[in-house]
Amino acid sequence: MTELLFIRHGESVANLDLSRINGRSNHTPLTARGERQARLLGSRLRALSYEPDAVFSSGALRADTTAQIATEAAGCMPPITIDERLQEVSQGLFEGQRRDEVYNPDIIATYDLDSVHGKLPGAESLFEAHTRMLDFANETYQQYPDGRLLIFSHGLAIRSLAGIVRGHTKSQILTTATPNVSATTINMTETGPTVRYVGKTIISE
Repeated sequence: MTELLFIRHGESVANLDLSRINGRSNHTPLTARGERQARLLGSRLRALSYEPDAVFSSGALRADTTAQIATEAAGCMPPITIDERLQEVSQGLFEGQRRDEVYNPDIIATYDLDSVHGKLPGAESLFEAHTRMLDFANETYQQYPDGRLLIFSHGLAIRSLAGIVRGHTKSQILTTATPNVSATTINMTETGPTVRYVGKTIISE
């Protein structure tokens, strides 16, 4: 069995404006609070004597910075490997636009946005995000059998992976909470993935 510990990045500047569709927004930095969360996470991992076999991050600034701060605070961590399959669900050209101007009943019906397969033009569906995340999970399971992996990724991408493994609807996936620096653990075996928990809070601010 291989244990995949997914961590959502710390609070980012984009997280402060929920009126807009953020999507990948890979240039978005952490806030001061997000940096503090990352340090607390690292201290928590150190206290737990958590020692992963490998550390991965998505390549987005907010995830990579969280990974760097947390692993430094934890001490004795492997180098961070960037894997873009861990990036947030892409919303294409709609990133940065106001949610209330995009997600109206006509758009939702036209593009089947209530389904895990639905997506805006040029964007990515939750199922497509699940597929690339699962491809990462399967590949790293083969590379690290019986390993322990620490992975810095993004809320909706993590929920898409875990939710579809669980057979959840899009509504269930969207309403599942994955707070900043929360933990989601998925175990990989020859029979496939098993979700242990999603969005578990592991630090206290």
